[in-house]
Amino acid sequence: MNLQEYVAEFGRRLRLSLASRGAGAVALAALFLTVILVYFANRFAFSSSSVIGARTLLFGGLIAAVLALLARPLMNLGKKGVAGEIERSVPAFQGRVKTYLDETKRAEKTGARNPLLDLLAEDAMRVAEAAPVETVVSTGRIVSYAGLGLVAAAVLLWLGMSGPGYWGYGTAKLWTGWILPDKPPLYDLIIEPGDSTVRSGAGLKVKAQPVGFEASNAEISVKYESSVDWEAAPMAHQSEGAGFEFAFTGIHEPFHYVVTAGGIRSNEYAVRVVEMPNVENIKLTYKFPKWTGMEDIVEDPGGDIRALVGTTVEVEIKTDKPLKGGVLTVNENDLALKGEGLTVKAQLQVEKDGEYHIAALYEGEHVSLTEDFFITVTSDEKPDVKILQPGRDWKATSIEEVAARFEATDDFGVGSFELNYSINGGDWTKVALGGGGRQVRKDYVFYLEDMGVTETELPEDEEVGIQMLLPRGAEEQPLKPKEKEKPKTVRRKLEPGDLISYYIAARDHATAARTDMYFIEVQPFERTFQQSQQGGGGGGGQMNQQNEISKRQKEIITATWNLIQEQSAKDGRSKEEIRESAQMLSELQLTLKEQAKTLAERTRARQLSGVNEKFQQFVKNLELAAESMQPASDQLKGFKLQDAVQPEQKALQYLLRAESLFTDIQVAFQQGGGGGGGGGGMSQDLAEMFELEMDLEKNQYETGGGSSAQQQLESEIDDAFKKLEELARRQEQLAQQMREQDQASFAERWQQEMLKREAEELKRQLEQLERRSQSQSQSQQAQSGQQGQQGQQGQQSQQGQSGQQGQQGQSGGQS
Repeated sequence: MNLQEYVAEFGRRLRLSLASRGAGAVALAALFLTVILVYFANRFAFSSSSVIGARTLLFGGLIAAVLALLARPLMNLGKKGVAGEIERSVPAFQGRVKTYLDETKRAEKTGARNPLLDLLAEDAMRVAEAAPVETVVSTGRIVSYAGLGLVAAAVLLWLGMSGPGYWGYGTAKLWTGWILPDKPPLYDLIIEPGDSTVRSGAGLKVKAQPVGFEASNAEISVKYESSVDWEAAPMAHQSEGAGFEFAFTGIHEPFHYVVTAGGIRSNEYAVRVVEMPNVENIKLTYKFPKWTGMEDIVEDPGGDIRALVGTTVEVEIKTDKPLKGGVLTVNENDLALKGEGLTVKAQLQVEKDGEYHIAALYEGEHVSLTEDFFITVTSDEKPDVKILQPGRDWKATSIEEVAARFEATDDFGVGSFELNYSINGGDWTKVALGGGGRQVRKDYVFYLEDMGVTETELPEDEEVGIQMLLPRGAEEQPLKPKEKEKPKTVRRKLEPGDLISYYIAARDHATAARTDMYFIEVQPFERTFQQSQQGGGGGGGQMNQQNEISKRQKEIITATWNLIQEQSAKDGRSKEEIRESAQMLSELQLTLKEQAKTLAERTRARQLSGVNEKFQQFVKNLELAAESMQPASDQLKGFKLQDAVQPEQKALQYLLRAESLFTDIQVAFQQGGGGGGGGGGMSQDLAEMFELEMDLEKNQYETGGGSSAQQQLESEIDDAFKKLEELARRQEQLAQQMREQDQASFAERWQQEMLKREAEELKRQLEQLERRSQSQSQSQQAQSGQQGQQGQQGQQSQQGQSGQQGQQGQSGGQS
């Protein structure tokens, strides 16, 4: 490279550096000016004058920046020349480059070349080699200036295309608002009704809704046709987000108005005043759907409309002058008013909530003659069904007549009304109770003596009974199985332990409702209820404990029924929440199954079949109850709630039958006891067995006080069942409240969440108790069997001694 090439390369890189620095500075200036001007234009809500002024300042500032930061440096470089910049940038040249270039120009003009010029160039190149062009005008400086300009331009482009809030709107407004179609205003005042025509003497409501900004106050300015000056008045602030409102009353003169709020001024609107007829009366005739069975209802005078979907309402309007071009405006749709003279009519169909008013067409424009009236759709509530009598579970003998009274009410008439009952968990029998009318009340009598049940009678199984103890030293002989008999179907009358489940259902046009499930338990006759008197006391507490296991089964049935009710309710709990509750009930049913099974095994271990053969039936019914509880638990686990009710009822029936048998056993022994003979001992033994085996609250074992750990476990299980009962009651109360209201309040939703959490906690607790109960039952069963054998041997010994004493007494009498 010679000196000429060095100077040319230096000049090229120097111009590139100046251009990149100037362009970057202009981009930064454009960004800075845009931000400042958008900020100030926003203070004036981007009014037309503020936008035009800001745009003028922006483009004026950009032109000044281009001239000062880009064009001027390049022009100065051309005037001063590259040599001056080289000498200033590399002082070591000491004028060599400038002298060389000047002499070269002189030689070109005169044609006489200075012989020392080559030596000067050679000397200057030695300095140039020590100061390369790339070092003096570095590439990094050029790229830095260009990169800074690109970043500023990118930020400016982002602001204009997707900047946040008013920054994006204002940037696009300043840069492209004068070329591209204008965007919707960021800040605006929506005025209703704008230009309008009203009848003379009517009123007018002007509403102003700020858009894009908040305003603490608004002002309306009015200029009447007969006035010269504008009159201003404050507008009333409505609820949060509803804007402002001003009401004109008794308008008799045309006027213009504008609204100002938060620095935003609306367009100017005009209100015309015309003479129109006045509406003196509105008469409404309701024609309800046929399925309601309701006659037409007339409201005179009428106004707001409240009716069912599908109701036709005839609107009859009476005016003081003939109304021409009158319309009934319903939800912004016009219905022509027909008639002659001062009375016109139109019909509207109630389909949804809305509003309507009477209007007239004046030069193609609507002129309202009345204010807006509301149209409100009323819902068809589902029937309300009640069991007035007996109103609770009932106990009766198999020959009694149970009187019941049922009631159904509906807002538009009960379509159907029926009783549903089932015996021992069998198929449901439906009894029509009538219908029609808003209230239906019906008396019904359950004739228990005439009611029967068809069931399959299974052949007796000798191995189901309790084996007798063999004499000491005798070898145990295997039981010989009988020939199996074929099961046969028999129909029998109700017996103690049978169960009648029933509920009431009613339906109207589109919805249905039903009551909770109630039970009628078939009880033994009078002798059963005298056991406490004949037994010398102590029986009352046992009678209460006797019903504990059936009571818990009832609670499971009631909870299942409540879940079925919630499943069909529109405003009930979610499907997942109901599924979780069903899972919890499944676990409870399994727990109760294990308790019934354990109770049967403990009773079998006492080996009292030789005393009373009814013990076999007692144990068998407990085992059948446990067998019915398993499919009930499976159906609940599979979320088949309807299918779970029948096996649940079947299990309850077997439990009631077992409890009835046990009561008969107690009464029989207490009537046969009394003296110091075996009857009193047997009665006492039965009382102890009752207390130890059926007292599920105490749940003591044969060893006196029992295991404290087992007592605590059974107590916890009992607490869990009590919580279940309370949970079912609270669920029913909350469901009833929801049925009486249109929608759930915050407090009710909170209560639902609390019930859900309680159910989840109860489920976890019962799972732990079940595992503990299974492990402890295995060890206790072995211990109970050993003690049962010892008790049986003692009892046989006592019977033998009693027999010997009886023989001695007879011998003495004969002698």
